[in-house]
Amino acid sequence: AAVLALDALVIGSGIDLEPDTGDDATNGLVRKIFYDWMRSVAVDGSDIYQLQHTAMRECPVAGEWVWRIIPGGDGPISLRVLPLEGEWLSDAEGASPANGCTMAAGVELDRYGSPVAYFLVPPEGGKPEKVAAASIIHGFEKKRSLQARGEPWFTPVIETLMNERDLVDVELKAATVTANIGLAIESEYHERVDTTEHGDSDDPVQALGLGSVVRLYPGEKVNAFHHTRPSQQIAPFRQMLRGDIAAALRIPQRFLDRDVSRANYSSMRADMLDTQRLLQPIREMVGHKTIGALYRIAAPYISAMLGVAIDPTRYRLLPDGQPYVDPVKDINAATAAITAGLSTHEAEIGARGGDYRQVWAQLAKEQAEMQAMGIRVGAESAPEQPTPPEPEQKDQEKPEKKPDDDAKSVAEHEAEERQHRRAVELAKISAPVAPPPQNFHISVLPGQPPSVTVRNDIPAQAAPVVNVAAPTVNVSAPEVRIDAQPAPVVNVTVPQQAAPTIINQVNPTPVTIENTVEVPARPVKAVPQRDGSVILTPQPE
Repeated sequence: AAVLALDALVIGSGIDLEPDTGDDATNGLVRKIFYDWMRSVAVDGSDIYQLQHTAMRECPVAGEWVWRIIPGGDGPISLRVLPLEGEWLSDAEGASPANGCTMAAGVELDRYGSPVAYFLVPPEGGKPEKVAAASIIHGFEKKRSLQARGEPWFTPVIETLMNERDLVDVELKAATVTANIGLAIESEYHERVDTTEHGDSDDPVQALGLGSVVRLYPGEKVNAFHHTRPSQQIAPFRQMLRGDIAAALRIPQRFLDRDVSRANYSSMRADMLDTQRLLQPIREMVGHKTIGALYRIAAPYISAMLGVAIDPTRYRLLPDGQPYVDPVKDINAATAAITAGLSTHEAEIGARGGDYRQVWAQLAKEQAEMQAMGIRVGAESAPEQPTPPEPEQKDQEKPEKKPDDDAKSVAEHEAEERQHRRAVELAKISAPVAPPPQNFHISVLPGQPPSVTVRNDIPAQAAPVVNVAAPTVNVSAPEVRIDAQPAPVVNVTVPQQAAPTIINQVNPTPVTIENTVEVPARPVKAVPQRDGSVILTPQPE
């Protein structure tokens, strides 16, 4: 019961996802491609919602779920999800981590505690298979830093559950044993009762049939055996244990035994608010670890298909809506919050599990269809309210009592009163009522599409006569005189100037050029000089 309650409260009908690319048209294309993959994302053809239910039911029992991404399937995203149980993660022999990594219960972690690889071993045994962390979706509630594996949610109350099971078994056994003893005989003459014909039995228990006669020795007396099993205190004791279990699993206690006899509107609403606050983080975690993780994997494929850049981290979860406790009060509270500016349509519709854009688009579509079919939209299309009961008539308004009224039965008086009320209602119904305005007129001709004509329901009225005296305005024409004038002559004298001479003084920069020149070998005449130098003169060949 606890596992099913958690699944219903967290997952419900499923956690959806709305892409956020910044453009509504692109969001629609991305949503279509993504949900085409989600309809049969598992290897066995299951959809994303079935996988979410399976993952959530693993949390109380195993504390975690493991999904392996494997290639396969048709379509643009050729990947499938293989759901595995937590038993596949094991510290089996032969699992050797890489250099600098450590092992934590089948998970290979780097020096900062980030998963690098997972070692999967079938529950029946075998050699571990090392799978990269990029191909594994490992979901669990992280309660402390550097936690690599999930903790079963039943861990705090597992001993309590076992004790309750033992208590119930003992009480049932005791009730069965004590119910088999009907009478006890007190005697001073023998230690046991002989129940056999030959007196060779040591069993002091004797079975009595219906209408049997028991012979007693002098001094013996019969005592009826009164048993108190099962104990009357087991019910409140089990109620206390259920409270511990519900508190550990963060669910209302009524989900364990379906007992709402002690609930009212205030307690139900307070209970649902507390449950919503406790399970909201769990709902967010499961949403990001299931459909959110798959969206991050599919985003590059969708981006390549559409030719647009898609940020895989930009999306919005759409969890299943929570039911109303009192629909009238809850809707009025939501409407008042929106009117006062304390909430938005997105928040209120999202709390019911919907997307405000899709809701508005559907409303516009329905209203357009109703108008096209000639159905009045708005207050006129509201269902007719039931006729309120007639107020009781005062004493002076009641008909005078006839002499034979005393002889009439109560049933006859009630029948006459019902007929009177029915006559009043018929009189109200038959009263002339102005026909409602007809906004649309639909005409259908054979072989032609239906045409809708909008008729004016306001009766024609004569235009009012307004007598307004026309004002007299005297405007004298102004006299405008333009004298012709010759165009002015402007003489501009520009003195001639010599072009400026620009002198740039640039200091020469000494440049040293070293070249190696190779010439063919020729005879050279060497003439020594008095100063010690030598003049070299090339000679012709």
